[in-house]
Amino acid sequence: MASFYQKMLEEEEVRHDVAVRAAAASPSKKERKEVDVVTESETTREKKLADEARRINQQLGTDAIAINEEGQVVDKRQLLKGGLNILASKKQTPIQVSRSEYQAEYEARRNADREKVREREAQARQRRMVEEQYAQTRKRAADAEAEREEEIRLRAKSKKTETEVLGARERYLARKKAAALENQGAKW
Repeated sequence: MASFYQKMLEEEEVRHDVAVRAAAASPSKKERKEVDVVTESETTREKKLADEARRINQQLGTDAIAINEEGQVVDKRQLLKGGLNILASKKQTPIQVSRSEYQAEYEARRNADREKVREREAQARQRRMVEEQYAQTRKRAADAEAEREEEIRLRAKSKKTETEVLGARERYLARKKAAALENQGAKW
């Protein structure tokens, strides 16, 4: 489909270039005569409209249709019959329509593609942010666990074993007993 539109666009460009070159060339005598014929036909048409307006005014007995000093109808809408006063809209040529449709479709696709790329980039950024946050959380948890283990190891290292505690207690009690015997012997 894209190649079809591309080919069509290229053909239109070629036609346009030919038309521009033709317009740049000076008009020939034949073309000048055609322009004169067109202007003459327009003036005869104006005269016919003025004559018809005069005839309608005579039939009605009023000046319902205004005619200026040059004999031209001022408001031609009054001459139109009912339902015929709707002017045809200027239609675009099929070439112009297809080109404008093609350009609109191309822009729409291009904007949609840009939007998709933006969405993918945003999703990738969000994914990276989540992964970084998850990695930081795991690192903090691992650091906290390592600190706890180090603290437990240090506490275990500084504590005396049960046999050491019992031995120290026995020595303390022996010193206390010896001191008590000395105090009793001194009293007697």
